[in-house]
Amino acid sequence: MQISEEKVIDILNEKRRIDDILLSIGGKKKDKKKIRKILSKLESDGKIERIRIKKQDYYQLKDVQGSRWTIKRGFIYVLLIITIFTVIYYIQVFSQFKQIPACLYGCDLYFHYGIINHICNGNPPWTNPQFLGEYAHYPWITHLIVATISKVTSIDPLTVDIYFPLLIFMSGSIIAYLLGKRLFTDDKFAIMLCIGWMGSRPIAETHPHMLSAFVLIPLFLWGILYAIQTRSLGSRIIAGVMYGLTGIGHGIAVMSASLIIAFLFIYYTLLRHLHITFSSHEEKLKLSIDRNDKIVKSFKENVAFFVPILLVGIPIALLYWGFPIFVYHGHTPNPWHEYGFMELSKAGGEYALNFIMNTFFNFSALINGNIYSFIFYLFFMGGLYHVLTKKDENTRFILILTITATLSVLHFLVTVPLLNMSMVPHYFISMMMNPVKYLLFVSCVFMIYTKIKNQSYKDILLVLTYIFLFMGFVTTVNNYSESKWANVGKELPPTTKALFEMADWVKENTDKNAVFISNNECSFALNGLTGRKLVTMRRTHSSMYVDMNERQADAAVILYGNDTGMALKLLEKYNVSYLYWDFQWLFVAYHFNEKGEVVDISDPLMTSATKEHEEYFRKHGVNFRRMDTWVDPAHRGPKYKTYDMLIAFPSQLDPQQPWSEGLSEHLELAKEFKSDGLVVARISRIRY
Repeated sequence: MQISEEKVIDILNEKRRIDDILLSIGGKKKDKKKIRKILSKLESDGKIERIRIKKQDYYQLKDVQGSRWTIKRGFIYVLLIITIFTVIYYIQVFSQFKQIPACLYGCDLYFHYGIINHICNGNPPWTNPQFLGEYAHYPWITHLIVATISKVTSIDPLTVDIYFPLLIFMSGSIIAYLLGKRLFTDDKFAIMLCIGWMGSRPIAETHPHMLSAFVLIPLFLWGILYAIQTRSLGSRIIAGVMYGLTGIGHGIAVMSASLIIAFLFIYYTLLRHLHITFSSHEEKLKLSIDRNDKIVKSFKENVAFFVPILLVGIPIALLYWGFPIFVYHGHTPNPWHEYGFMELSKAGGEYALNFIMNTFFNFSALINGNIYSFIFYLFFMGGLYHVLTKKDENTRFILILTITATLSVLHFLVTVPLLNMSMVPHYFISMMMNPVKYLLFVSCVFMIYTKIKNQSYKDILLVLTYIFLFMGFVTTVNNYSESKWANVGKELPPTTKALFEMADWVKENTDKNAVFISNNECSFALNGLTGRKLVTMRRTHSSMYVDMNERQADAAVILYGNDTGMALKLLEKYNVSYLYWDFQWLFVAYHFNEKGEVVDISDPLMTSATKEHEEYFRKHGVNFRRMDTWVDPAHRGPKYKTYDMLIAFPSQLDPQQPWSEGLSEHLELAKEFKSDGLVVARISRIRY
């Protein structure tokens, strides 16, 4: 590429190092000498100034208040206008919500709202939000932030929960801009990445996954890139803090960050010293490697570089991970990650093929008439070509992220046959592949921009790209605002309103750690609305470090058995103070036909079909059936694993009193809640 004075001047509207200039104009290492000559001439002509910062030379136009600054300011104004428009749009959507846009029985958002209530009630975030005496089983930084905002501002937790995605959106957009600026050294492409990132997903959920994928992972990428570029101890400490935040943000987030660190270490220690060349004389590829002493030196340097990041990040991550590792020793009697995802030993090949085709060979988008997705795919592949062919450090960084993301999604192809275990692949898509797609998209535009010589054509390319990405954002938000769950949030049926009144009463009249007995889904709803403690709840939202087979078997004996003495002993074992009933008790556990007969199950009390559990149920009078079934009511079908389970049934299918008569004799009504004359919920004290 021809390096000209005009090209250098064109990008010096702000301070830049020679390496930044080289990257921005798409030059090669051999062009550095020519760039230095051009800079020297421009400096002697008085057009630019050289600024010394931390032993590095930066160059900048002297007339930064002139037309170029006006152009830069124009790009910033575009971003501000889009951001303000977006915030107003989201506020308009959120202001219509009368409840969390989710199902009260079993939905993730109410599960996380229960953790927020648990912390708002005054409990430490590292304690279990469902089971008394246990430790947190879900990274809690999202819940702690929401609870803290609620406490500091005196705004009720529900309102903060509904509007918290605005904070996720704004902070994630800023971080995307900063990441783009550090990678592409130009505001135009930083703004482009920011606009793309805004529309990458609907930001409408207060969920740790959302905060981690949209904010914490890009923040970590910025931090680790900043550390690599500056090599200072301070920058590595900052990167370590950001690494630690992923550890208390989400399990897959910290695994993603750890994989990125591992692959960067491998690249800088070994792969960087491998050289592949093509010999035209011999017509074959040649592989060479640097001397051993150079590799050993590189190994020592990179150990010294990454150790401070780990020393800072790991202790922060251990604020959550310390309990699973050192208290529970990694033992998971409730492996819910297996229940809620397809059985990869059977469906993994199909999943891997679909991922590869949809990511790298997405011609189906064109066939299906999805022109937007197909254009995005073309730019994605163009960006992949760019990072494969360029050799500067920033494009290598994006390439390493691409490789890491791809292998992390496909990890199960190795771990399932060898270890019979895997993480949830689609979380890696969200945490890693999604940001990689937008980085590659912008990389392609950057490549095209640097190859265009005419400035007017360059400007047209930028404007069209901004419009394209903004269209994607508008489509994303519109689709969400018209979705099923957004409409759920806009309504508050009388029965749901009565349940919110019940929650207010429970918060005001019971101890913050009072334990309630109910069935799985009613317990889930109660905990989501109040943060109160339980005997059992939906298995796939319970702690993987707690034996849910034992808890559900005990709950079945308490509620459906005929041994009142044993029921009272078990109630004392779990320190139960109240029984909670609501009008959905039977209907969230079983499916009925028109005659009122049970024809299928949803989420009843059930336990593993062992000889001990069968004897336990028979001894204490619990009606049960043995079934090979799914244990997650939200994930059923041939792709999901089934389990040999004992399904507990009430002795009488009475919607008002599904528990045993013996237990009823030890209940004292504390409060009931009605809607249009119908009793919706009832709280009863346990009398021992």
